[in-house]
Amino acid sequence: MIHILFVLHILRKGGAAQQWVEPIKGLDKATYRISVAINKYEETGYQSVLEDLNIPIYCFMRKHKYDISPVLAIARIIKNEKVDIVHSFLVLGSLFGLIAAKLTRKPIVCSALRTARDTNIREVLLSHTLSYFPEYFVSNSMAGFKSRFKKMRNNFKVVYNGMDFTRFSVDSDRQSMIKSEFGLAKWGNVVGMIASLSHKKDQRTLLYSAKMVIEKYPDTLFIFVGDNVRGRLELLKKQANELCINENVIFTGFRSDVDQIVQLLDISVLLTYEKYAEGSPNAVIESLAVNKPVIASKGGGTDEVVEDGVTGLLVEPANALQTASAIIKLIEDTDLAKRLADNGSSLVAKKYALKRYVTEYESMYKALID
Repeated sequence: MIHILFVLHILRKGGAAQQWVEPIKGLDKATYRISVAINKYEETGYQSVLEDLNIPIYCFMRKHKYDISPVLAIARIIKNEKVDIVHSFLVLGSLFGLIAAKLTRKPIVCSALRTARDTNIREVLLSHTLSYFPEYFVSNSMAGFKSRFKKMRNNFKVVYNGMDFTRFSVDSDRQSMIKSEFGLAKWGNVVGMIASLSHKKDQRTLLYSAKMVIEKYPDTLFIFVGDNVRGRLELLKKQANELCINENVIFTGFRSDVDQIVQLLDISVLLTYEKYAEGSPNAVIESLAVNKPVIASKGGGTDEVVEDGVTGLLVEPANALQTASAIIKLIEDTDLAKRLADNGSSLVAKKYALKRYVTEYESMYKALID
């Protein structure tokens, strides 16, 4: 049996974190023994998922910014638990995991690149340093490599996100409760953006777009699903108030039932600032998986999911007028909306299937053991 230790920073739920949970769920437990090492727990994280799968969780607790003790803690876990392969996720987890793996002379798969580009010198230095030493250095988009490196190296691998589509089975009772909670029955169109309220996501532009759409179609509701990050919710609420669109806007905060909410949207939108272009945007993939037409900011790995006019509509970053025009276009042309949704659904069923995702990682594991 092959023992794999997954190393990551936190168990917080979100698009990036979902992608380390999927292989853990999908790997054959008769072939692979799995353990997880994390820095800290999150109340709303994936701890319960791991516990249901009887996956042991080790916590290495970093005490301060420059604390290197987690490396030694992970190395002890590798040695004491007879780990065969280390698989790290995101930059911090990959940094700790890589050093510990090298200290214990174990092979490592670093799934470090989850965005389309680095945004500061610190990220540049980290991504380039990490890229040289693992047996496999993984990005979830080709854009993630192209923006950072002049050429592909032998240890570089692109593994597009995988999705467990069974998550989207319809829960009629839950959906009825959501409809009642948000009063969806009174609205003619429901437009949603599912993304944390962080500085990387562009809810501000969608609010400006909402103003233009509502002027033409006042029966349109805009739902923003995502947890509040660093007080940004208050800024967005203030903007909605200044635009006089409060009655047409709902901020839901963190929701554990996103898989059901997305199925109640008429149009799904994901806007991102150009500087923070997406790697492989889960919100877009999930929306297409449930046959919803998508509008997304152009750039990065999003272009590898959405082909403009074929599987969705692409708009220039921070362009409220273009975004509003795209929303109105889909409201008015229901045939186009259906065609885009159908094409997108077919695409993700093939390109982003969980089985394909797990198989690609399994091929790396086997190559490291053979």
